[in-house]
Amino acid sequence: MDRRIAEALFVQLENCVIPKYREECSMIIDTFIEEEFSEGEFKRLIAYLIKRVQTEKRAVILKKIKEKVGEIELPD
Repeated sequence: MDRRIAEALFVQLENCVIPKYREECSMIIDTFIEEEFSEGEFKRLIAYLIKRVQTEKRAVILKKIKEKVGEIELPD
């Protein structure tokens, strides 16, 4: 997984997070990028975080993620 792509997507995602989740998401992302991670781990984290993105911005963020890393399986 290209770290630069992941970091760019995280920044875009963080900017669209519902304010009450911003601190939680920021801490998770900061911890995650300090470690080595696979594309699968990245996609699982995105699937978790996307639930905290503002509803009206979710489709745009998912489209950008799909363009860069492919489909993300979202939990129900």
